[in-house]
Amino acid sequence: MARALDTLLAWQSRAAERRQLAELSDRELFDMGLDRATAIGEAGKPFWRAEARETRIPVSTVGAARSAAPRFSGVEAWAMKLYSGPLSLFARKVEFALYEKGLNFERVMVPFTQEAGYAPKHPAVLAANPKGQVPVLEDGDLTLFDSTLILEYLEDAYPAPPLYPRDARDKARCRLIELEADEILLPPIRSLMYRNAPADPDPARQEARAAEGRRGEAAIREHYARLDRRLEGRDYFFAAFGVADIAMFMMVLWALRLGGPRLDGHPALARWYARTCARPAGRTVAAEIAAADRELSPLARAAR
Repeated sequence: MARALDTLLAWQSRAAERRQLAELSDRELFDMGLDRATAIGEAGKPFWRAEARETRIPVSTVGAARSAAPRFSGVEAWAMKLYSGPLSLFARKVEFALYEKGLNFERVMVPFTQEAGYAPKHPAVLAANPKGQVPVLEDGDLTLFDSTLILEYLEDAYPAPPLYPRDARDKARCRLIELEADEILLPPIRSLMYRNAPADPDPARQEARAAEGRRGEAAIREHYARLDRRLEGRDYFFAAFGVADIAMFMMVLWALRLGGPRLDGHPALARWYARTCARPAGRTVAAEIAAADRELSPLARAAR
């Protein structure tokens, strides 16, 4: 009976997820790097595959700096504070996880420009992180930096809903996928970041940037092919949505927003990406990044 109920709840959850995907506006699809055909195809796909029950966050509240009611007691509401950045890939990764867990948090968005980056550094970030980088999370008297460490802490401190598999071997594989996203896929994506920075006044240096970007795009395509094979026949990397999906989603989103390779020719990867975009947390994070891009990034302003 319990298994049948979980299957029914999963079916209802997936049905709602597909309706949300079908309802995305053209602007939202553009912000996520999706086309209407992919979204409609994913929305119309039969949702027969059962998965673990997932907690949903209402779209009306997921984008707020302070989200759903606290899951814990003994501490003040809003005790958690996240120092984030409008175009910080890793801070947005933490935001995604916080939204998925429905945790209350106050978001402090530190100043950023394409010309100066995060200079001058926010004093609270400098005090907490020797690198002077976001994300920085404060939870009561505990202060943490580094997105991976923060996500592992959130899972230990606030385990429901889980974002890591329960099985030890699958949990290790999940961490490997996060590492793969952060350490293997990110370097070629970083080679595209020049596109959102002021052009180098020296034409030779600017061409060298472009050549490095072309090499980066080739590496990204190779990685997409591997991910496509891994996701064939799967909704997410594991039985339920989790950290592996969040980490890899952020990288694919970043590649797309920088004008990198599209997902054409990688149907399993494209479906997974569309499915993740349909989640309230994914939809909110992508929309906020796109809004920041339109304000701060030359590539996004040119595409208006």
